[in-house]
Amino acid sequence: MSGAKEDFSVKEINPKIGGRISGGNQNLTSSYDLVEQVQFLFVRIVKARDLPLHPYSGLCDPYVEVSIGNYLGTTLYLDRKPGLEWNQVFALTRDRMQSISVKLSVREKQLMIHENLIGEVTVNLPDIHVGMTPDSAFAPQWYPVQPDKKGVVAGTGELMVAVWFGTQADEAFPDAWHFDTSTVSRESLLNTRSKVYLSPTLWYLRVHIIQAQDLVPGTRNRKPEVYVKVNLGDVTLRTKVSSNKSVDPKWNEELMFVTEEPFIHPLVFSVEDRLGNDMEECLGKCKINLSQVEQRMEPKPAGIKWYNLEKVLLGDDGLNKEVPFSSKLNMKISLDGGYHVFDEPIHYSSDYRSTLKKGWKPMIGVLELGIIGASGLQPMKLRNGYETTDAYCVTKYGPKWIKTRTVTNTFSPKWNEQYTWEVYDPYTVLTIGVFDDSHLQGGQVLGSGKDPSIGKLSLLDSATADELDEELDSFPSSREADVLGMRYDRLRNIAGRVMCTMGDLANQADKVHSLLNWHDRRITSMFLISCLLASIFLFFLVRHAPSHRVIQNFLTFSVTVYVVSKYPSIRVDIPTVLLNVLSRLPTQADYML
Repeated sequence: MSGAKEDFSVKEINPKIGGRISGGNQNLTSSYDLVEQVQFLFVRIVKARDLPLHPYSGLCDPYVEVSIGNYLGTTLYLDRKPGLEWNQVFALTRDRMQSISVKLSVREKQLMIHENLIGEVTVNLPDIHVGMTPDSAFAPQWYPVQPDKKGVVAGTGELMVAVWFGTQADEAFPDAWHFDTSTVSRESLLNTRSKVYLSPTLWYLRVHIIQAQDLVPGTRNRKPEVYVKVNLGDVTLRTKVSSNKSVDPKWNEELMFVTEEPFIHPLVFSVEDRLGNDMEECLGKCKINLSQVEQRMEPKPAGIKWYNLEKVLLGDDGLNKEVPFSSKLNMKISLDGGYHVFDEPIHYSSDYRSTLKKGWKPMIGVLELGIIGASGLQPMKLRNGYETTDAYCVTKYGPKWIKTRTVTNTFSPKWNEQYTWEVYDPYTVLTIGVFDDSHLQGGQVLGSGKDPSIGKLSLLDSATADELDEELDSFPSSREADVLGMRYDRLRNIAGRVMCTMGDLANQADKVHSLLNWHDRRITSMFLISCLLASIFLFFLVRHAPSHRVIQNFLTFSVTVYVVSKYPSIRVDIPTVLLNVLSRLPTQADYML
């Protein structure tokens, strides 16, 4: 129902959480005591040995197929790599078990599917041990491969396997390949795993360009119009054209960049001479590695340095060659680590710490979050004619992002994953979002976009591409004259609409103001004075008279002032309707002598 009102209120749930907090200790008793404990069957395929060779090629290119009831999973192909080692883990929730045994089939990749079986290993569920977290993982064992008599490459061999029951707290869980993602292609399977991301450390890069010295312009008989263009990665900023049109120009301008660790991109300075007709001449370049730039914690001035400029020309052989000359650029460059670079909305920020750790406050605690599950999600794609959703949860706090595993083909996914963050400031925000994984194969996405958010958006961005380009453009602008003209026309149209609206508001305000004014300014001042005297009179009258006499005296006084002051509404010379009709009736007054 599109018209139904959605309920976004917080609802209480009663999950079956196993961990508890002891009375004398405030530390949590286990690392997964905020989520429901889920039993998983883990199957680790380590490696194989002594497998028979292919009868025709003399090689062995095997893979292992794991089947539990209707669930099927295969290991990666080795592609004839030396050593038959996979070291791959499969996991299946215990409530989805459809068989009493686990079958491991060793197959040869080079043969057809109906005749590529080398042998099988069968493990019965009653023989599988239960692991108790935080116990270490079970050691794998060698299982003999029972040969297939019908296969072309039937023979003996052994397979190293470990099979056990565990929970999501098991150390093998993060790297496990889940059987419930059987509809996912092999290329997209890595996107379904849980991941932890760390945002890069951001720095403010302050560049203060002071002046240049001994520039060598290409044309001697003109005054150069010089500016400095600064490039860092994909961002380019430029100064104004120097007002000192000489070979020793001055700017005294400050440019700000945002960069990240590790400092891969160098800071490139280019001194340009504007020749006109959109033509420029490079008078020199300078590259500075950010690893050599001073890092500041306090807002003290950075040191001033002279940097040599290099000029590169095209030689007769078509190769670039450097021309030695003595032009220099005077600048102050620093990495300001005493500030926090905001990479999220300020009102919903999860971190206010400075870039340098010297400015951090002590940690006040640890935030532990248990992501249990979701319910009532919207269908986001079509698969085999049915609406479905492949949901995962993303949580961000500070520089740490976490992504849960993707649960496919369900509107009520269960993740039961737990994560921790260090907290330095209580006045911060934890951001949680649920998304549909659009990287998975076998579905038609309802709508457009990558990984659409499941649910309503409280605010939509309506800015056009040109408006965003205008906001991110350099100053002075680096766009063409036609684009700038279009932007100025749009600005003039907006200004015209604003002036028209302001005129309408002024007209209405003038009408309201005219109700308070008389045509005679002396009457206006007299009325205001009388109101002041009336307020004083009523103040003393209220203190000594009954309430009904106060109201009667106030009404009498108001009517008297209204009549005596001859308000414009009672000074109209238009006669009444009855008098107007009587005055228009025919008479014989014209015949009177």
